[in-house]
Amino acid sequence: MAVSESEARRLALMAQEMGAAVLRGSLQCLGEGWTLAGTDLGKWLGRYEGQNLFLIAVPIRRSGGGWKTCSVCGRQFEGDECPYCREVRQRLRGRR
Repeated sequence: MAVSESEARRLALMAQEMGAAVLRGSLQCLGEGWTLAGTDLGKWLGRYEGQNLFLIAVPIRRSGGGWKTCSVCGRQFEGDECPYCREVRQRLRGRR
């Protein structure tokens, strides 16, 4: 399934804002050896070879160390309040 470029850009931007790593370009096969959950990534990505795409990698933080989950947006954060929700509240109140 392919999506429009504007939808892909929007998804990539949202992922970056959440702390994900995003790459964009034409996929080419140069080597082998990567697996994820038992899946050979070389073979899995091979179906997209030559296509222009975004690749989004989202590392998942381990729980502990003071991380909390926001009850409003569901994101994990450190500190007293969720920085994402705080930013939205400030923007809605015109304090940005």
